[in-house]
Amino acid sequence: MASKLFAYRPGLDGIRGYSMVVFMLWHVGVLTFLPGAWILMNVFFILSAFLITRLLLAEQREFGWISVREFYRRRVRRLAPALLVMVGSVTLDGWAFAPAAERTYLRGDILATLTYVMNWRLVLRDDQYFEEFTHPSITRHAWSLSVEEQFYLVVPLLIIAALTYAHRRSARAAGFVFLALASAAWASTIDLDSPGGQAHAYYGTDVRMQALALGVAAGVWTGHRGRGGGLLRARDRRDPLDAGDRRLEILGWVGLVATLTGIALIEPLSDWMFTRGGMLLTSLAGLAWIIGCAQRVPTPLVRLHANRLAVHTGKISYGLYLYHWPIYLWLVRAFGHGHVIPLAVATLVLSYAAADASYRWLEKPVIKRGVRAFGGRRAGGAGAVGLVGVLVAALAIPAGASTAAHEVSAPQYPQ
Repeated sequence: MASKLFAYRPGLDGIRGYSMVVFMLWHVGVLTFLPGAWILMNVFFILSAFLITRLLLAEQREFGWISVREFYRRRVRRLAPALLVMVGSVTLDGWAFAPAAERTYLRGDILATLTYVMNWRLVLRDDQYFEEFTHPSITRHAWSLSVEEQFYLVVPLLIIAALTYAHRRSARAAGFVFLALASAAWASTIDLDSPGGQAHAYYGTDVRMQALALGVAAGVWTGHRGRGGGLLRARDRRDPLDAGDRRLEILGWVGLVATLTGIALIEPLSDWMFTRGGMLLTSLAGLAWIIGCAQRVPTPLVRLHANRLAVHTGKISYGLYLYHWPIYLWLVRAFGHGHVIPLAVATLVLSYAAADASYRWLEKPVIKRGVRAFGGRRAGGAGAVGLVGVLVAALAIPAGASTAAHEVSAPQYPQ
């Protein structure tokens, strides 16, 4: 249904593709000279919220209502298959191969990942994203999925409320801008001098909400025909993103340059990023970049992002994000930290192969047809049994050592 409600824009997948490659290279230690690569996570948050909002508004215009139940069903179809593969693989590794030290928090981490509360689990144990632990959590990267899904529990309800009680575009978007500002103001009160405060500032949904809310506000603003309350039809020719407005391309270039500057210069947990609105400002830069690439007109900026490799990498970026971190940790366990470049190459090759296969033969079929893609009701039953099996196996993973997982080596950029 998505392609029917909102025309495909390859430049947005290009943003995902480029950003995902930077993230992976940063995580495996190749791009540690770029201290601010962590701000790209907010670009993912904004882009996801923007697209979901445009789809929900188009659904409202096309059918006269937004089905919250259908929204959640689509989220499950999109996220669950690859997540179960990753978690199942990690569970099997925990049983068969992981040393005791790596099993310390594994059971809880797997359950927190499956229930989308991994970010708060990391906050509660004062996890430091910008330090490399001797045995970091193999599902630590699932924190960002938790942030998104916690926010998306309420997003359709908030959008329905905005459409019901506000009657002009500006008023509808203003509510989400206020939410972003409130999140930024709240972030400024967090004590960054304590490990718990640092973990909260990085992983907290209440802090990251400023990026997600900006994405929703942008989706609301661009999803209207004009200043009034009229919504765009599905694939409406009056979409402001499709008018070939030169100003939007300039805005996109400014956002791209500002984001690249931030990646090169912003240090991890810089005080001003949280206490003086820096995260909000860098999120605005990311939003500008996204708006510039969201045009269907093949501007130079769009063409830069719409090449085949970047677009395909963007399409499989969810799988890349899920699989690359466990694959990297398994390779490190097998071969050690000593050879950064060979480890990085092996991680990228194996992750790309796994993500591509996952997208082609698992994720895409389920998105289109649900479990019917693999045999109807029996496949659904098999999926439920598989989920229960993963949960039971995770709960039965033998306990590990109690302290080794928090032995800290020399500080590194994550993960």
